[in-house]
Amino acid sequence: MDIASEIARHKVSRSKKADENEALQDSEKLITTLREAGCCSRCCLRFLACNRLSVYAAPEAELNEHFGIAHSPPSCTACLGTLQSGLPATVAERIASQLEDYEQLDNATYGLVCTLPIGMVSRDYLLKLHVKQPVVMDYRELFRFLVQESLKTLLPGVSPVKADTETIRVDIVLTHDPTDTEHTFLTQAEEPVIRNRKIPKGGRPFETDSRPSILEALKKISYKEACSLTSVPPLVHSERATIASLKVTVASTFVGGRYLKFSRECSQTPWEINGMRLAEHSVSECIGKVLQEAHKARDYKFIPAGREDADVRMLGTGRPMVVELIDPRIISLSPADYTALEKKIAEDPTTGQIVQVKQLTQVDPKRVTEMKEGEEFKRKKYRALVWLSEPVTPEILDRINQQGKTPFIIKQNTPLRVFQRRAAVIREKEIFECTAVAAEANEPDVETKRHFLILSLDTQAGTYIKEFVHGDLGRTQPNLATIAGVKGADLIELDVTEVSLQWP
Repeated sequence: MDIASEIARHKVSRSKKADENEALQDSEKLITTLREAGCCSRCCLRFLACNRLSVYAAPEAELNEHFGIAHSPPSCTACLGTLQSGLPATVAERIASQLEDYEQLDNATYGLVCTLPIGMVSRDYLLKLHVKQPVVMDYRELFRFLVQESLKTLLPGVSPVKADTETIRVDIVLTHDPTDTEHTFLTQAEEPVIRNRKIPKGGRPFETDSRPSILEALKKISYKEACSLTSVPPLVHSERATIASLKVTVASTFVGGRYLKFSRECSQTPWEINGMRLAEHSVSECIGKVLQEAHKARDYKFIPAGREDADVRMLGTGRPMVVELIDPRIISLSPADYTALEKKIAEDPTTGQIVQVKQLTQVDPKRVTEMKEGEEFKRKKYRALVWLSEPVTPEILDRINQQGKTPFIIKQNTPLRVFQRRAAVIREKEIFECTAVAAEANEPDVETKRHFLILSLDTQAGTYIKEFVHGDLGRTQPNLATIAGVKGADLIELDVTEVSLQWP
C-alpha cells in the first residue's frame, strides 16, 4: 500500500472544494492548523476523515514525514498520546504477559473494552470546532486497532471479535490526570447540561460526569462561546496518558454431557448438614474435579438439567448436565481428550462403579439456557419398586394399567418433605403412561413377596414421584393407592430411566 497516495486521496476527498488543487490546499491548511495545535500525525490523519485503518498502522515516523512533522509532540493535544507510538504496543505487551500461563490459545478470540481519558472527549470536539471539520475518525476504534496490530505478533493464534462473543475479555482503562476536569468549563455555559456539584470528602470533582453527558453539553455550545469559556485549541500537555488498569478475563469454558449414577448412596452435589457429610461421593465432584484438572481451571460449577435424590439411580441415556470451568488455563480440549476423560472417570477405582459420564463436548454458553429451559418441558421415565398394603392381585394390576393406558392429570400440593423451602401451591402434572407388573422381592416370607410390584412411569417434568406413590398424606390426588384401590403404598426403590431432552 502506498501511504503517500492514500493520504493524498483523503486530502482531496475530505474537502468540499470542487477543484483538486484547491482541495489539496484546503487540507494542507487543516494539517498546518493541527500541527500548530500540537497534534500527532495519526490525529492529522483522523481529521482528514481517513477510515482505512491499515494506513494508521504505518510507523509514526513515516507518517510524520508525510505530514511535515519534524518531531512527534511529547503528548498529542487531541489523543493525549494514546495513538502515538509506545502506548498501544505497551498495552499489547501487558495483555500478552497476563496470558503467558494459558495454554492452547489457538483459535481463541478476544475482545477489547477500552476506556480512554475523559479529557479526550472535550479536546476532540473542540478541535473539530476549531478546524471546522465535523467528521473525524473515532479515536476509540483506532486505539483498539493499534493494540490489535501489536497483538498479531505477540498472540498469533488469537483473533479479535466483537465484545460479548469473545473467549478472552480485556478491560483497559487509560487515564490522564491533568485533563480529567477540563470539561468543567461546561458548567459556565449559557445553557449548562453539566452543573457544579458538591465535592464529596476525599472525592474527585465531577467524577460522576459521564462521557455522553459531556458530549451532549459540548453540542449545545457554539465555537464563539467555547472560546470564551476555555482555550481553543486546547492547551498542549507534555505528559502522556498512562495505563490506570488492565484486566484480562478468560471466559468460562462450558463442557456438556450426560451422566449416569449407579449408586443409591451418592448425592448429586456435596451433601452436608452442620459440617457432617451425609453422602461420601457426589456426581458433581466425580465429574467436575476431573474436568477442572484437565482444563487447569481455578474452579468449576456443576449445572444439571433437574435432579434426583441421593437414593435414586440415574440410568438409561443419563441426565443432561454442563460443567462450567471458571478461569481455565486450557481453554479448549479436543474430542479425543474428552473421550479419554470419560474413560478416566469410568475407570476410577473408587467412583468408577458409582458415576460415569458420556458425550462430553464443549458447548456454547448460550446453550446452557437452552438446557435449563428444556428442563421445564421435558418428559422423564421412571422404574420403581413399590410396596402395597395388600397383596398384589391381577385385579389391582388391571386397575393401575387401565388408568395408565391414557394420560391423566394429578394434583400435587407442595410435598411435606420440601415444604420448608418451596412455596405452598397445588401443581398439576401429567402422567403420560403408567404400567405395573408383580415383582419378586428379596424377602424370605412368601406372603411378604406378594405385596411388591414394579411400576413404570412416563411423566411430565417436575412430578413428585415419591408423593405420587405414597400419596403424601392425601396431598397428591389421585395417587397410586387410590388408583389401585388399596389402603396404602410406599416407594422402596426408584430409578430414572430416561430424560427426554436432546443434549448435548
